[in-house]
Amino acid sequence: VVPRENLLGSEGDGLKISMAAISEVGRAGMAGCGLGVMAACLEASVKFANQRMLGGKPISQHQGIQWLISDIYMDLETSRLLSYKAAWMKDQKIRCDVEMAMAKYYATEAAGRCAKKAVDIHGGYGYMMEYAAQRYYRDAEILIASAGTSEIQRIVMARKALTSFK
Repeated sequence: VVPRENLLGSEGDGLKISMAAISEVGRAGMAGCGLGVMAACLEASVKFANQRMLGGKPISQHQGIQWLISDIYMDLETSRLLSYKAAWMKDQKIRCDVEMAMAKYYATEAAGRCAKKAVDIHGGYGYMMEYAAQRYYRDAEILIASAGTSEIQRIVMARKALTSFK
């Protein structure tokens, strides 16, 4: 039995309080994992594109490949900014459940997009076990469902948006 003065909230709210904390930490963790996948996709894609020759020049000089690489880079930086904002708010003890949901949602969905683009940049090699792109593709998929699905994150964000402009 926990003395009343040591309760974190109201009696009977323990599960709700612990789930809120786990949810916030889990979302931040999954956003961080998404950032890692995207950074790895960018590094692997740039290295491959600079080494792979087509038509006598590296594929990194082909506009289509440059577009894919720029998309990965932009998703990485956007996700990083959302994650940093949520983390900063948490550090400042500002309510950040919606910002954590945004960071988790965007970073994990972006990781999936970036992994697909990394596979595309690698062409047929992207599906081979010898190349990391295939692993990033698989890793990204599990992030989307972890610490609350994308649909749950969207509900959290929508509830905030729907009450923000009355």
